[in-house]
Amino acid sequence: MYIFGKFNQIDSSISRRHGGAGLGLAINKRLVETLGGEISVVRKLNEGATFTIKLPLVESLRSNQGELRDKEKTNHKPEYIKAEGMNILLVEDDKTNQMIAITMLKKFGHTIAVAENGQQAVELCQQENDFQIVFMDIQMPVMDGITATRNLRELGIVIPIVAMTANAVTGDREEYLKAGLDNYISKPIYKEKLLEILKEYSPTE
Repeated sequence: MYIFGKFNQIDSSISRRHGGAGLGLAINKRLVETLGGEISVVRKLNEGATFTIKLPLVESLRSNQGELRDKEKTNHKPEYIKAEGMNILLVEDDKTNQMIAITMLKKFGHTIAVAENGQQAVELCQQENDFQIVFMDIQMPVMDGITATRNLRELGIVIPIVAMTANAVTGDREEYLKAGLDNYISKPIYKEKLLEILKEYSPTE
């Protein structure tokens, strides 16, 4: 829907009077969909608009304690896996994708630094040596993710680098591995896949 598109506003005069880039609804839509929900709007000319958000609910851990204990005995897994916080570098130029990834990663207990292109990522990794994993967008201005990864490997930086791409097709994985990337995650990013990646590269105790 047009109203949920990035940089779109129904009335351009609004931005002149109140400012704004037209990203608010696009960001909300991505966040809601990432959480498995839906957002919709009903509009009436000169009367306003009603936005409806539907999200799946998780049963409170404070209720039905006996049932929860039984589930734990059968290896029931909580919705979010609690793990030691990692120091993560997120390399992403899209503001909406940045916000979604940061929201999820912080919810899982991790610390995030952001680079908006591959060149910034290379510079940050040279300045700081405590990143434990890098999530690298592939298509970016200034320097793309493949080039940035090659540069990092040539500098002797061996931390795990995971590609983030919306165009993963047959043959891409081989190209990423050849460039020095360790894995990839497809966009849009879902929490289950993100947790799998984090668990795979989480430092062992």
